Amino acid sequence: MRRFVPLAGAALLLGVYLLTMAPTLSWSHHGADGGDLVTAVARGSIPHPPGFPTYLLLGELFNRLPLRDPAWRLNLLSAVAAGLTIAAVRRLRFPSSTLGVLCAGLCLGLAPLFWSQALIAEVYTVAALFSALVVLLVLAGAPSWAVGLTFPLGTARWLL
Repeated sequence: MRRFVPLAGAALLLGVYLLTMAPTLSWSHHGADGGDLVTAVARGSIPHPPGFPTYLLLGELFNRLPLRDPAWRLNLLSAVAAGLTIAAVRRLRFPSSTLGVLCAGLCLGLAPLFWSQALIAEVYTVAALFSALVVLLVLAGAPSWAVGLTFPLGTARWLL
């Protein structure tokens, strides 16, 4: 049951995000960079600095889906990244009860700012996903090289 709760809660929130997601490019929810990001992914170019390479690579995968327009596909990327972030956060299991784990995930997933970024083409939910993965790796006692490889993926730019 404890293993099912993170996935069930993430699936529930993903459903909420899909129902409320912007149908195409949107200026709502402070989505001023959406047009730049969608154009960069669709053309295979680089958006404004710092470039967001992880977002562009993931965006390219979602852009290949045979669904609707590129803006909708990148909105879908944000929704999926938000859902996966909630699943990762729930794996932390700070609360001891299953109900506590469910409530913690729902509190983050339905927080107005987090929810708003899950509905539009923006980089923040992807960054949140990699931040949650870094915390999970650290708490799981993963080797430092694994944490060191995961951390830059969620930052705005890669350190070369």
